[in-house]
Formats: sequence, structure tokens, C-alpha cells
Amino acid sequence: DIWLDSDSPAHSAFFTDQRKRLEHEILEANSDLRHLQDRLVDLDALTSFALDMLEDASMMWMNADIEQRWKIQWTLFPDGLSYSPDEGFGNPVSSKAFNIFPLLNADESHVVPPTGFEPVLPAPEADALSS
Repeated sequence: DIWLDSDSPAHSAFFTDQRKRLEHEILEANSDLRHLQDRLVDLDALTSFALDMLEDASMMWMNADIEQRWKIQWTLFPDGLSYSPDEGFGNPVSSKAFNIFPLLNADESHVVPPTGFEPVLPAPEADALSS
């Protein structure tokens, strides 16, 4: 613990310096906070836009200007599009958003959550599945 005499000129200068330093730090922190708040994206709007994009990319393309088309192209085809005069457009690598094959080929332990959170029901009879 430190005891300071607030009536002492040296201590008064110390407190004044500390107050100025802390006020400066607060101003910087508030400035940083405003900067970060400006960069926040409304997650709902972003999600809605992404779903619209995935559902109707061709309409987005038709309504986009050249800069927006460039962004759409690189979003959908991150490795770009290949073209040759003899063969035309190649099969591009598409965005991971469209790649569902790993889900289709997932082993069964990754498809269904393990039991234990709900009552276990008896397995359906084989006859019921074939009818």
C-alpha cells in the first residue's frame, strides 16, 4: 500500500499526470470501439444474403454490375474458371458451400447423433421397410 499526501505539490502533479494518461487511454479505447462497431456486420442480413445467393445465383449474376459479378465468380469458383477455345469452359472447383459429397459419403457414426438424449426406440421391422 502507498500513502500519498494529496496536498503535496509532487503528489498533485502525479495525480494530474495519471489522470491525463488514463483519459488518453480511455479516448483511444473509445476510438477503437467505434472503429470495431463500424465493422460489425448484421449477421441476419449476411445470412439472408448468403441464402439468397445460394438459392438463386443466376438472378444475382443477372442483376450484378461488373464488380459484383467478379465477386460472385470468385465466391462460387475460388480457383477461377478455366477456358480453352477448343474445349470451352472446364469443370471448375466450386466453393465449399456447394460441396456436399463429404456429407453423402460420411460414415454412419458422423450422420446421426449418439443415443442418450432421447428414449431409444425399437428398430423397425425389415418387412415394414420393404413395403
